[in-house]
Amino acid sequence: MLSKLLVRFSDMFISPLFNRECLESEISAIDYEFEAARQTNKNRIDQLRGHTAPADHPFNRFTWGNRESLSEVKKKKLIKLLRKLFDESFVGSSMNLVILGKKPLDVLKNWVISYFGPIKKQVPGPESSSSHIATSTPIWKEHTLFFSKSVEDNHLLEVSWTIPSPQYGKIPEQFLVIALGHKGEGSLYSMLREKLWLVTLHVSSGDYKVDDEDDDKESEGTYACTSVGRLFSLSLELTNLGSFKVFDIVGHVYEYLQFVRQNDAPWIMEEFFKIKNMEFCFFDTSDLGSDASALTKKIAVNMLYVPLKDAVCSDFLNQSCNRDSIDELLKCFDPRNMRLDFVSMSDEGQDLLEPRFHTFYKEVQIPSDVIEKWLNPITEDYFQFPPRNRFLPTIPSYDDDEGADDDEGDEEADDDDEFMDGADHDEEADDEGDEEADDDEEAAADDVMDDADEEVESCLLVDERSIKLWHTLEDSVPTFVFSVGFKIEDDLKSQILAQIFLQLLKDSLESILSEGKRANLSTTIKFLDTNKIEIKTSGFKDSFHLYISSIWNVLKSCSPSAHSFETDKEILTFVLKNNIIELLDHSKALFQGMVSRSFHSVERMLDALKLLSFEDVKQFVSDLRSQMFIQGVFSGNMSKEEALTISELFKSQEITPLQEDFRDDLREDVPRPCEPSNHYIDDFVKIKTDINSLATVCFQFGTKRGNARDTALLHLFYSLIEENIVYWLKMFPDFNKRVRRNLKEIEKEDVLKFYKKYLIETSPETRTLSIRIWGCNSRFA
Repeated sequence: MLSKLLVRFSDMFISPLFNRECLESEISAIDYEFEAARQTNKNRIDQLRGHTAPADHPFNRFTWGNRESLSEVKKKKLIKLLRKLFDESFVGSSMNLVILGKKPLDVLKNWVISYFGPIKKQVPGPESSSSHIATSTPIWKEHTLFFSKSVEDNHLLEVSWTIPSPQYGKIPEQFLVIALGHKGEGSLYSMLREKLWLVTLHVSSGDYKVDDEDDDKESEGTYACTSVGRLFSLSLELTNLGSFKVFDIVGHVYEYLQFVRQNDAPWIMEEFFKIKNMEFCFFDTSDLGSDASALTKKIAVNMLYVPLKDAVCSDFLNQSCNRDSIDELLKCFDPRNMRLDFVSMSDEGQDLLEPRFHTFYKEVQIPSDVIEKWLNPITEDYFQFPPRNRFLPTIPSYDDDEGADDDEGDEEADDDDEFMDGADHDEEADDEGDEEADDDEEAAADDVMDDADEEVESCLLVDERSIKLWHTLEDSVPTFVFSVGFKIEDDLKSQILAQIFLQLLKDSLESILSEGKRANLSTTIKFLDTNKIEIKTSGFKDSFHLYISSIWNVLKSCSPSAHSFETDKEILTFVLKNNIIELLDHSKALFQGMVSRSFHSVERMLDALKLLSFEDVKQFVSDLRSQMFIQGVFSGNMSKEEALTISELFKSQEITPLQEDFRDDLREDVPRPCEPSNHYIDDFVKIKTDINSLATVCFQFGTKRGNARDTALLHLFYSLIEENIVYWLKMFPDFNKRVRRNLKEIEKEDVLKFYKKYLIETSPETRTLSIRIWGCNSRFA
């Protein structure tokens, strides 16, 4: 199977079809991506950077493409241009290839030579003009603020500096990323939050990496890492109050940079290198090590920047950072080398137009006295570096039984070597032989999976009135997922108060989660089923006890602040509005409103939010923790004893059990009654320029709570339907058009005729249809 896939894949780089009939659908896809990109402030800033670069600079171009730009030339000429681009650029000397497979390396190597060998070998065309531009050459106007109108419900400030291209093994920018991005006491983040100016802060170094440990990280943009240099950026989402303090905020940024120049914290990079070394030790069980697609992409990109022998380990080993390199990099953080973009919801007039995204903007000259303050900042005593990480694991936590299994592992390795030696003869086998070998491998893999499933050990670890915890031992990253159920009613006011508590909890945990992330502890927090908060943590288990304990203590003690109450409401307003901007999210919200009594529309929640007082929130939070029910699962490479130790945290104090009416495993769900008027909803998209539509059809099934068989059958049924729909849409591109056209031709008489023929029990065709769907032994037939 792999060999056949490689044949098809390699053909794309040897003799692509350039099918003229497919050109229109590809243009439509590009135009759809462009329209989606237009709806985010980050992408608009990115395009504005290109538009405001000098006319002769490589940045000054339209990098997205849309129907308008691709229609500027005739399709016949467009095909010729595509062929020319392919012939000049898609050559062997410009490409890197990464293949992960079960076959022996010799077999994979021969396949690569055989299938990819015909790719043209000539060198690519002349170097881009960008390679001849000095990184010290200014790109944009100095001392200028680029001000534009927001297309989202937020204010966004981007502060960027041009820094040199990456040098292999040297990462002084990582020190600044950690220092500027930390969220504990004495940080830039905490200062701006205390002033009620900031919502979120993100730091990016313009890295060439294709992925990041931060799942919420947005794209760094087209110009983040080029041959001209990199953009080191601070992305700050501001409150309404903060939107009037842009120059003051930038001033505090330069004050913190001055603090970094005058002080040092060697432990920051010592801890960073220690974590990277441990990540490499446990690479096989990490998310990246078990994701073939992500791993091949990372290796392929690394091959463009690092020596081939280090393409796999370059993200973990052979890295350095000393104080001299940091001081040298800090010279780039100068107001004369700064790009300042501000996107605001303000209606202040803009008199310039970026033609592709149709962004109205203006260029504001920054006063000279402000620039002077930024050039000579006065350091405040407030600032601090992140402290030594208390969650840093001490030593690699290998299992004790691994050493005992060494002999057995050596025998298995010898067996593998014999298998690999025997497989060398497959190189000259025909396609049928390859298929049989692949089938044997798949069968062997299935057997291994079956054996692995048998080895999984699961048990109910804690079973008390207010706590129920399970433990599952398996060979994967240690993970602990637990949810805390509260007494939260389904009415509108209770639900919006619960959202405020969730926002309060996230804010209170910000510094802990930031510190945990630097110790490779990944954590997500979300609201479930209208009355539960789920917290999921995975990573090195050495620090799980202390980390979970810190989170649990905050959850039990966090309380609202009168000082920041109005700002907290404002932030929640931003969150609620932006949660339904996307088409799928909007559709899901409409559907939940139809079937659930506890779900309320965003419009109603926003109205209720305006009426809430600080005393309402304070009383709600106080009552909320009076009753709780905790459910959780320990999974991965974590022993039962280790899980029991952590579970003691939840039994350290008496927890009043949650009423049965609010317990998810006991209560009966009462869906919203489906009245004829509620069967259909037609609504406009939230983004006025969105060119797409979405139709969702839902069928409600009833199953008994806890009936695993019925639930599994429903999931299987859903998967089968989804697989068939995807197949039809892929194999027959015009299928959706024919369905839409045929539906318009159907009349009432056609529906009645179909009903009488197939859905009335006395009709002979009814049994035929039932057999086709359910089989002849089904009770429906």
